[in-house]
Amino acid sequence: MIRAGWLLAALLLIPQARAEQPLSPDAALALMTQENCLDAAGALIAGQLPFEAGCGRRAPAEERGRLGYRKHDWPPAGLAAALPRGYQASDAYRTTIQGLPAVVQSFDYGTPPYTFGQWDPGTDGGDGVVLDGLRLAIALTEDPVGGAQWWNSERCDGRAPIKPGWLLWQPGPSGAVAPNYLTRSVAECRRGRTLSLTLWQEGPLTVPWLRLGVPQGNFTAPGLISEHYTHPEARLSNAMERFYFAAGLGKIRWERWENLAFPRGRSDQAQVEQDTTTLAAAATCPDFGAIPPPDRLGGQWRMTFCRMWTNFEPAPLGRPFPVLAWPVASANR
Repeated sequence: MIRAGWLLAALLLIPQARAEQPLSPDAALALMTQENCLDAAGALIAGQLPFEAGCGRRAPAEERGRLGYRKHDWPPAGLAAALPRGYQASDAYRTTIQGLPAVVQSFDYGTPPYTFGQWDPGTDGGDGVVLDGLRLAIALTEDPVGGAQWWNSERCDGRAPIKPGWLLWQPGPSGAVAPNYLTRSVAECRRGRTLSLTLWQEGPLTVPWLRLGVPQGNFTAPGLISEHYTHPEARLSNAMERFYFAAGLGKIRWERWENLAFPRGRSDQAQVEQDTTTLAAAATCPDFGAIPPPDRLGGQWRMTFCRMWTNFEPAPLGRPFPVLAWPVASANR
């Protein structure tokens, strides 16, 4: 049984920065979508970023569409000259998944033997965020470790449409405990399920950014931050994933946190501390004060991995980048 006090205590500890008007589901989905800047005739402006002056008109990126810029992760400290585009790019484009409105957030590795702008099977991947009624949730993921996986929110009979289970946001209070379970197929059913706490906050984000590895200062944009814990209570969760979304850009940052207070062996604790030290030394994910660490909810948390896609590559004049479509999502439209 889920005790309501757990969720109430968590909600009371969420920072109170909020958007001026509550988000609608369509507006929340728009925050997760990358946009192009357009000129007065409606043509794409190569190299123009949505937060820069002169971007008055915008259009969402679409599957099989074009991009005026690409988002890349930050290169490690001292490697900007050698890796100006970092290790990974991420497009965020509109599509459908199982007939529902969706945004795909792709992960495209580009250092040898991999190539930016080309799908490398077994390495590249993505997240599929679906708008199911009023809820925004991740329905489909793919990574080199887990492969392609579906996230469901309730038991199914193998014929019903997907009910996405990895909750990111919904209208109303800034948190919920939601069921989810993992399957290998959209038609597969499982008996077991996990109850996970999700917390989110809406409001402006002021974020540092790079242009091909060179610092450019900060930009400010409407944003959304979503935290997904492994259990209904944060202090009893062994891990948490945090997602940052910014208007016009889609997902700009992802963090993984580990809870040292959760029972684990000494070797695991040592690895967590080592991963935390390595991440800090790389300086690929600077703290810009958007949200406190999850220690506010109980536990001893360490951020062990992070990517930040605010390193922008402008498209050459007259040569916009093709959107890199995620094959698994394209096959499940």
